[in-house]
Amino acid sequence: MKKKWQIALVCISVSLLAFGQETLTLEQAINQALEVNHGIAIARNQKEQATNVARPGNAGLLPTVSVVGGGNYSNNNTNIEFANGDGINQNGAQSIATIASVQLNQILFNGLANINTLYQFQELENIAEVNVRLTIENTLLTVIASYYEVARLTEIKRVNLQAINISKDRYDRAFLRSDLGSGSKIDLLNAEVSLNADSVSFFRTTTELENAKRNLMVAISLEPNTNFRVDTTLVFEDGLNLADLERNTLEQNSFIAIARLNEKATSYQLKAAKGGYLPQVTIGGGYNYNTQNNEASFTKSFQADGIGLNAGIQWNLFDAQRRETNVRNARLALASNQESVENTRKQILRDLENAYSIYVNSIYVMNKEARNTQTNKLNFNRTEELFNLGQLNGTQFREAQLNLAQSNANYSNARYLAKIAEVQLVRIAGMLLGDSN
Repeated sequence: MKKKWQIALVCISVSLLAFGQETLTLEQAINQALEVNHGIAIARNQKEQATNVARPGNAGLLPTVSVVGGGNYSNNNTNIEFANGDGINQNGAQSIATIASVQLNQILFNGLANINTLYQFQELENIAEVNVRLTIENTLLTVIASYYEVARLTEIKRVNLQAINISKDRYDRAFLRSDLGSGSKIDLLNAEVSLNADSVSFFRTTTELENAKRNLMVAISLEPNTNFRVDTTLVFEDGLNLADLERNTLEQNSFIAIARLNEKATSYQLKAAKGGYLPQVTIGGGYNYNTQNNEASFTKSFQADGIGLNAGIQWNLFDAQRRETNVRNARLALASNQESVENTRKQILRDLENAYSIYVNSIYVMNKEARNTQTNKLNFNRTEELFNLGQLNGTQFREAQLNLAQSNANYSNARYLAKIAEVQLVRIAGMLLGDSN
């Protein structure tokens, strides 16, 4: 009798584990991750840095304005004798000079190097923006996978709990029959072995579930915690066909977008390098103010101010092959990025087709497992009826029970594998940011 109460207490404690927890939705997990994820914050800072660089003035398209000022003071003993016999002889003669100017300089033309440099900076800014999107996609993929792993193990735990309840009912019946003298000791022992095996599976799954919950908490940048539940409802996308996915992939995939933007950036880099073969034309102007006071000079004081303009042209005919080196390297960089675009396109389309095959097969397996679960449920119900009537032995009942538990577990696993396959597919197609179901 004592062993029976111990088993009953275990089952009661198992059932209480499902209560007293708040539900964390997938949307809440995603929002939390997007708000505090460190990788996303870093990517956004890098994007802001690229935006700061991609400004006209940083590419040399705006004029430079500078203010210059200075002064000079001297105290000298002066002794000057001229040819006509006159002269200047003065001790402690002071001389004070001041100068101030405002200068403006502008490059009018330098082979369009400054314009192409600005275009290059803008493409690098676009790359940084896509990198933010790529980081968000990676974060979403990690969070979604972690969330669904918790959901999958939650379903497996539920299957284990159902198995415990069935084994507990079998054990209670065997115990009652043994207590009344109408049942064998072997049947009771077999029922106890089955109940213990199901309990072990339950607690093993519970440990895995708690670990998965902690992993999810870390993925969304929260302290490890297991005191929450997740929503196990799954909603699958409709109408995912390979042709539409290929079109979306070529238009929206982040890796392909980055490869193309790198190609454009290096094309502008090459144009800017070629601009070094052309002359540079500059203009400038400014306002100048100058004063002098000299006690030992023919001119005691002097003051001048006014506006000055200048223009210049510079054409480097030879610069020790630096221009040629820049152009050659820029041309090689462009060729490499063109190869990268084509290589990335082929790889991503290959990944898409592989992911689509996995997705289609996963949906097929999920549907088959659903049908298999229904069949095993019917078989178990019939077996249970015959077992309660004494027409089947415990071994046959246990086999039907295990088949039902395994089919339920297989169906749960298949559902989440299919959903992860779908998430991987829409991620490759560049549609993940619009998918949060």
